Amino acid sequence: MRSNVSLGVIGGLVYGVLLAVIAFGDADNGKGTYVMLGLFSSPLGLARSLTLAFVGTPILWALLGTLAGSAHHTWARVAFIFGMLIHYGAAVLVLTQGGYFGDLDHVLKYPDSMLLALGAYLIGQIALWTLYTVSWLTQLPIELSEQLASESSAQPTV
Repeated sequence: MRSNVSLGVIGGLVYGVLLAVIAFGDADNGKGTYVMLGLFSSPLGLARSLTLAFVGTPILWALLGTLAGSAHHTWARVAFIFGMLIHYGAAVLVLTQGGYFGDLDHVLKYPDSMLLALGAYLIGQIALWTLYTVSWLTQLPIELSEQLASESSAQPTV
């Protein structure tokens, strides 16, 4: 279990740094677009702060990776699902609010760059959800055996 947590922390941090680097490249010294940064950093992008979005993206994904790797705990499963729902829900708001992160017309000028960014994002999402699922499913046999043991010890012998 501990290895899943370590994988989540390190993997999430690397994923977040990679996304921040891709977003920095897409920004192209102010000539490009910050839309991908808005997606990657959601819900931090709601603050409309480029600094918070760039710095916070690796921290956000390290935290979510930690929760995914800790999915053998009920509290971590709930926190991970809640965090991901906030991320996805806020992404819609971030991308439609205009400003730095909502310039969708500008995105269409750089389709290759956006496809690369979306590909990296989706691969990371699949990896994160896979880690969550594996962490959760490896705990189920332990919980089931503990439940069966407690039920058998609670039954009176005849």
